[in-house]
Amino acid sequence: MFTPSMHTVFMLCDGQRSMGQVLGATAGLGATSEDVRTLLELGWLRAGTQQETAAPAMDERTASLALEHARYVEGYRWARQLTTGLGLRGLRLLLAIESATDYQQLASLVPRIRDAVGSARAAVLELVLFGDVQEKTVPPSRASW
Repeated sequence: MFTPSMHTVFMLCDGQRSMGQVLGATAGLGATSEDVRTLLELGWLRAGTQQETAAPAMDERTASLALEHARYVEGYRWARQLTTGLGLRGLRLLLAIESATDYQQLASLVPRIRDAVGSARAAVLELVLFGDVQEKTVPPSRASW
């Protein structure tokens, strides 16, 4: 079972951080050395020498899927946050977001979300899902929400 704390540990293992740094950063989320050990046993991470850092042990396809999943998880959270405040007029859109089970389905809803909440507010969601903003807009500050 891939737990949320294991997911966080995995995402932070970029080959630049040491295991100590990763565990230090995720300790508040409940991540432990047991999570790292499990990821190593499952083959999701490979251990380096003392001087090396742990790096994800995966091929290009697996890396792409992991990135897509991470974008889906974060994008889902933003999409829900953006549309929850729409009330009854956003109910169908919220239900569509909740029924989106993967990255492609969620990404296909971006135009509808942009229409409902405006380009400026949707810019954050576009940044999370696509890595760049689809329209040239400046993301709003959190205070304006």
